[in-house]
Amino acid sequence: MITVDLTLPSGDVTRNALLMLFSVNDNSYAATIRIDENNVPYPVDVALYIADIHSDGTFDLYDILDQKEYLSASNAFSKLLDYL
Repeated sequence: MITVDLTLPSGDVTRNALLMLFSVNDNSYAATIRIDENNVPYPVDVALYIADIHSDGTFDLYDILDQKEYLSASNAFSKLLDYL
């Protein structure tokens, strides 16, 4: 697990895709996360996804292969959409 700071892109953010810009150890990364009809997030460019949202604006990201964490990622992503 890594905790990263997330900055949302400027402009329109739809429920079909969200561009995440985040920084890990001073290196910037971008990842497009698409949402299917069940509002379940899955990454396109990297094998990471949101698993938890903290009050200080950071997010925990887990490996996509961890099915156990994937369920909580879906719930956390729904909270992020509500926030937008």
